[in-house]
Amino acid sequence: MPSIIGIGLCREVSKTVGMPGWSQGSWGYHGDDGYTFAETGRGRAYAETYSSGDVVGCGIHLESGTVFFTKNGVHLGKDHFFVHDIPLELTLAGDAFRGVTGRLFPVVGIGESNTHLQVILRPENFMFTQHM
Repeated sequence: MPSIIGIGLCREVSKTVGMPGWSQGSWGYHGDDGYTFAETGRGRAYAETYSSGDVVGCGIHLESGTVFFTKNGVHLGKDHFFVHDIPLELTLAGDAFRGVTGRLFPVVGIGESNTHLQVILRPENFMFTQHM
C-alpha cells in the first residue's frame, strides 16, 4: 500500500500545514498516487507511487530552476537510446517542475500517524543514475 508521504521544496512563505505542492510557494511529489503538485491542490500524473522501503530523492538544477525526483537511485526523467547510431532522447516522466526560483527549503509532508522515515540532506549522499 503506497504511503501518504510527499517530498519536495518550499519557500519560506509557504504554509506549514498540508502536503508539499498544495499551497503557494511549494512543489511536491506524492507517494500515494505518484502525482506532482505545483502550488495548487491539483496534481498531474508524474511517475509510479512509492512506499515503505523506497528511497526517494528531490534535486534541483539551480541555474535553470528545474526540479526532478529519483526513486531507488533512478532519475525519474529522461532516458536515451540509439536508432541507427543516432542518439535520441525519450522523455519518461520528465522534469517535474521548471522555473522554480528563490530561497528554497526541503519539505516532507506526512499524512499518516506512526510513520517513520529518514531524511538525508547532504548532497554527497544524493545518489542516482543520470542518463547521459
